[in-house]
Amino acid sequence: MPKRVIRGIVVIVLIVTAGALGWMAGRPRETEPATGTAAAQAIAVAAAPVLVETVAETTEITGTVTPLQTVTVISKVTGPVEWLAGDVGTLVRKGDVIARIDDADLQLQLKQAQAVYEQAQASLDRLRAGASAEERRQAEATVAQAEAGFRLAEESYERARFLLEQGVIAKDAYDSIVSQYEIARSQLEAARQVLAQVERGALPEDIRAVEAQVKQAEVALELAEKQVRDATITAPIDGRIAVLHTEVGSFLGTGSPVATLVYLDEVVVEAGASDRLVNMLRPGDKVRVKIPALSDTAYEGEVMAVSPVVDQYTRLYPVRVRVENPDHLIKPGMMATVQVVTAVHEDATTVPVSAVVHKAAGPVVFVVGEDGTIEERPVTLGVSAGGRVQVKPVAPGELVAVSRQSL
Repeated sequence: MPKRVIRGIVVIVLIVTAGALGWMAGRPRETEPATGTAAAQAIAVAAAPVLVETVAETTEITGTVTPLQTVTVISKVTGPVEWLAGDVGTLVRKGDVIARIDDADLQLQLKQAQAVYEQAQASLDRLRAGASAEERRQAEATVAQAEAGFRLAEESYERARFLLEQGVIAKDAYDSIVSQYEIARSQLEAARQVLAQVERGALPEDIRAVEAQVKQAEVALELAEKQVRDATITAPIDGRIAVLHTEVGSFLGTGSPVATLVYLDEVVVEAGASDRLVNMLRPGDKVRVKIPALSDTAYEGEVMAVSPVVDQYTRLYPVRVRVENPDHLIKPGMMATVQVVTAVHEDATTVPVSAVVHKAAGPVVFVVGEDGTIEERPVTLGVSAGGRVQVKPVAPGELVAVSRQSL
């Protein structure tokens, strides 16, 4: 057999018979093992080298899983629920439709707003274009008619004034003729003003007034269009439906909750650190997170925030740790433990945990010498992690007896 394997057998026999060393020492040594086959039957453990590693000393803090983001979607319009995307637990993506509200009344309001806008725009267009030829002819004809009426009234007025001076007509008759004369003159002035306005076109202030009406109608139209769009309710984030606040047929008002969504691609562990640990944590630190409900599956987490103020009830400093959760296996409300590194030991000598034998006097390891001799060496234990434990005093490269199952 190769030399290393034979040495391994020596260690193996030592471990198996460690409890019988007392009575073996008193017995006369009989013979060496007769054959390689007989020695092989005694193998129960093997040897492993001492390694030099950097090991971290950790402590655990507990916390509760919460969603990274929670959003309650509300209705922005009023009406009955016509359709819902699914039930609690349904996965939705940002922009997906999650509910529809009957928009029949909103469509009517939209048509009305469209008509008002078009009417206001047409009035503005006519005002900017100025009077048509037909309108000009009508204004000129009105002036001509008013001038003719005024001439007749003026002639009647002059004749009545002469007759009044001669004492031929009464004062009441004269006053009536004067009144008709004033009316005819006012009508002529009004007709001439209309013609002047037709010839001049719209005044700037007139155009501004109608432009304001158009703008107002445009805003009302945009609002009506938005209300029709808002009748289709979409998801503002990726997530799952955590709560449905309504059902098909229910009447919603403006501001009524429709559904609560939770983003679970990443979750947050809300934990608390003692005053001894709080200064060991910094935003951005990588930590190890275990979820007991998932068979203590370990996840890599990142410290998001560390509160500088202690919680008055728990006397702990709130800590938030972000954990990736692509399969959504981690659920809000689950308990979690966060491993915090409290010390780092570089150049630590480590052996498999199974190499340590615990005796009444303390832990020992069995070191195999280069010549195959066995040394029972008392050791001091340090940090253990990943199936290995820090021990002193041992030297890098030395062989120690271990259980074969640990190799």
